Amino acid sequence: MNKDLFEGMDETDQQIIQEASDALTNDSFDVAEQDEEEYRNKMEEEGIEVVEFSDEEIQQMAEYAREHTWPTAEDSIGEDLLNDLLEHIQ
Repeated sequence: MNKDLFEGMDETDQQIIQEASDALTNDSFDVAEQDEEEYRNKMEEEGIEVVEFSDEEIQQMAEYAREHTWPTAEDSIGEDLLNDLLEHIQ
């Protein structure tokens, strides 16, 4: 659905659409977690070593990305979009 169509709806319909969208988004995270576990198990069954990072390792990678990737992301996607993304993840 595009923005114009959504904004052309009355508030009640907008709320219904937004609630449905939110529910689908939340469900998609659950499905992704289930799929990840299923495929991780399949890989292990096939003898593939699955490496999981510790919280500390993940933190180190996040810090590296913030320092090295985020500055270049602004060039690619623009300052406004980058700021919107950062606002949602912090």
